[in-house]
Amino acid sequence: MCDVEYGSVMIMAAAVVATLLQLLVFVVILLPLGAVYVFGLYISTGISLWRLIQHDFVEAEGDPNKANLIPALVVLYSLALVQGALLCYRAVFSISKREQVFLDKMLESYHSQKDTVQSGIDYFHDTMAECEKDPSFARGRDLITYAMDLMASTSFERYLSGTRILDTLLEKKSARTDVVRRLLVSESSAHLLWKLLRTVDATMPFEVEARLRAARILEHLAGVIYLEQFPGGMQCIASLLETSPSIPQWEEAVLQGMRILGNLAAKSGNLAAIRGTPGLLAKIMATLDQCHQHHTYWSKVALESLALIRRLMDAPRESKDEECLEYLKKVLTNAMPKVLRQAFQIQTELQAGTSVGGFSAPGTDLEEGPVPQDVRRPDPQQKRDAIHWLDAVLSECTTACEKLVGEDQGLARQLDEIAAQICSEEGKPARNWATLVIEAREILKAKREALRWWQG
Repeated sequence: MCDVEYGSVMIMAAAVVATLLQLLVFVVILLPLGAVYVFGLYISTGISLWRLIQHDFVEAEGDPNKANLIPALVVLYSLALVQGALLCYRAVFSISKREQVFLDKMLESYHSQKDTVQSGIDYFHDTMAECEKDPSFARGRDLITYAMDLMASTSFERYLSGTRILDTLLEKKSARTDVVRRLLVSESSAHLLWKLLRTVDATMPFEVEARLRAARILEHLAGVIYLEQFPGGMQCIASLLETSPSIPQWEEAVLQGMRILGNLAAKSGNLAAIRGTPGLLAKIMATLDQCHQHHTYWSKVALESLALIRRLMDAPRESKDEECLEYLKKVLTNAMPKVLRQAFQIQTELQAGTSVGGFSAPGTDLEEGPVPQDVRRPDPQQKRDAIHWLDAVLSECTTACEKLVGEDQGLARQLDEIAAQICSEEGKPARNWATLVIEAREILKAKREALRWWQG
């Protein structure tokens, strides 16, 4: 028992001695070395300044070997002092507000969002670090080239930072053309486009932010992309049209997907790839049914869908497809009644006098019915935007209908039946679809005038 206690005491004593020894090494050796490593240049600058002020050098006393000692010491201390002054200048400069000044200018110039600020800070620090190694590094480089370098990286965080910068730059109209041009002429353009296409693919494990930002970048590039250069790229884009509630922010992804397809269809060489994508037109129809539950996006998606399918239908004879024609008819019969019903709900609001400054009376909603009193009502600008998109969809529907009904009397009868059903629901005398469309557009015009009068 005594042996065990004696052994424990010895172990504790050894641990204490080892700890004290480590502490002694740290205080006597490591701490001074660390201080010299961190502050050595500043210490040498201080000593040099002190020696030049004191100037109590040893006299030569006739010794020829020491004749140049004092001038040499003066030169040595002066060089150390100049070096220290430059070092101090750099230190003061590094802790100044130059970083904030740069960020303020960047935010002002590019209307940057808060989540791109960190990317701007990284750009500032990376560029400064490289310029310290090579002063010519910054020649020919700017935020665009930095963003493209980040996107070419194998690191996801750096890639996401690059997409943030490019997405922000493309929001500014004055910079958009230059950004697109430089992206397309860069040596890594094909590689970057492939990365963007894979990012929007719903089957790839990318974050929502990366997917939406990549989609917005592709929207601006789609007008100059030829899909034949990117086999499988069409399937990546089509995956944006998935309307599963399990996909975060699927409404915005659907809208971006429709805009990308619309811009791609502007190139005649892409029409065959779009038409040949299995199930694409069916997905477009599905988006209209799903987005109707989200009124903010429905009108925009409907407008993009109508414009896309009509562009496919208007393609040269050799690239026409009866499937496009049938889907356009389905889109028309899907969108037209919804737009007309919303227009007549607006008419009911105007006639009842329940709208004040573009707001419905408390507890009512034109599209959803009664709502709680504490729900925040949309402002007049939101109302004007809603009217604008409804009018645009109605105009697109009307243009397509006028073109198709002359060739398909069955569609004309179907539209007239829809108009009669809506008139019956609204308690109006029966009208044909053409008359009802004219009335609906007059209603939207009256609503715009009412909003303009209230604001003015």
